[in-house]
Amino acid sequence: MSEKQPILIIEDDPLIRSGLACFLEEEGYKILSAENGLVGLEILRKERVSLVLLDLQMPVMSGEEFLTALKLEENPEMRSVPVLVLTARVEGINNDGIAGFIRKPLDLFDLLAKVQEFTMVESN
Repeated sequence: MSEKQPILIIEDDPLIRSGLACFLEEEGYKILSAENGLVGLEILRKERVSLVLLDLQMPVMSGEEFLTALKLEENPEMRSVPVLVLTARVEGINNDGIAGFIRKPLDLFDLLAKVQEFTMVESN
């Protein structure tokens, strides 16, 4: 398998975060994870990623605060990373900077289809 840039999961619920990581790793993706938007920004400043999966409601720095901070980053490569929002609500969310939404409760096959739109994993 060729080396691919990882996917960053920013989700405060450790069970959801680890479950998503396990599922996507089984599908051939390398995963980085963060428990809030602030940690997610720190990771993005150090690592190149192909996609961000972002929860909106988190302590320390919410998903919406993360999106605002991401727009202000000086690094254009960081600002260009696609973000898929994981949320139970899509009404009232500013779509600016969001590549798409995945509704909670998550359907893993819907998630995989959306992830595949933005990344490609070669099979062995």
